[in-house]
Amino acid sequence: MGDVTVHRIDEVLLPPVTGPWLLPGATPDVVNQQDWLGPHFADDEDVLRIDGRSFAFTVGGLRILVDTGNGKERANPAWHDQGGGGRAAAASVNR
Repeated sequence: MGDVTVHRIDEVLLPPVTGPWLLPGATPDVVNQQDWLGPHFADDEDVLRIDGRSFAFTVGGLRILVDTGNGKERANPAWHDQGGGGRAAAASVNR
């Protein structure tokens, strides 16, 4: 396949209350037992960080966007069809 470059495209960082709301069983005690979660997926108080992102891959001069979060209908209207944030950001990824 050759050289591949992976670009992480951060789209939205949700507020800290989102983790406990979305995953109520992920209490600080439970999160603290999972060393691999910090610091990228849990904060210093052992609360999960929940965010939305896309990935762009550069392979053989092509840019491939993987954006699994858009275009979906969701029960929560605040998260319904998030638009094309990843697509716009991918256009600015350096080659």
